[in-house]
Parts: sequence; C-alpha cells; structure tokens
Amino acid sequence: MERAVAQYLDWRGQSGRLSEQSLRSYDSDLRALRDYLRRRDITDLDHVDLEVLRSWLWHQAGEGLSARTLRRRVSSVRGFSTWAY
Repeated sequence: MERAVAQYLDWRGQSGRLSEQSLRSYDSDLRALRDYLRRRDITDLDHVDLEVLRSWLWHQAGEGLSARTLRRRVSSVRGFSTWAY
C-alpha cells in the first residue's frame, strides 16, 4: 500500500490542482487507513471492502475527529480507491 499511496500522491501533486497542505492532508488520511489495516493484519488492498472501510471510519469517529475531518478522510480514500482500481 505504501508504494501505491506514494504513486497516488505524486499523481495528485502533478495535477497542480492541490495545495501542499491538501497533499499533506491526503497523506495523513491514507496513513491513518494504512495503520488501521496493519493493526488488523490486512496487507492486500483487495481485502479492503466496504465493511472494513466502515469499521475504520467508525474507529476514526471514536477518536474524536471532527465531522469535517471525517468527510475529508472519506474523500481521500474514495479518490485513492478510484485511482487504484
């Protein structure tokens, strides 16, 4: 996943449509997902389904993140998954 995220962020950065802060936020969002997947021994993106993503989002909400941050994280993961598949 590390490699795919790095390629995705490079691709997003090359578009010139995102600020550096937005790219850092995307990176942070995708690292949060990666860390969650690692803790659950999920190493293959093919094993990430809607149930896993809902569980991750529930976990993120439980950490007290704002609704705005949660929406951005969902958007980051949606963009990444669309790009990856």
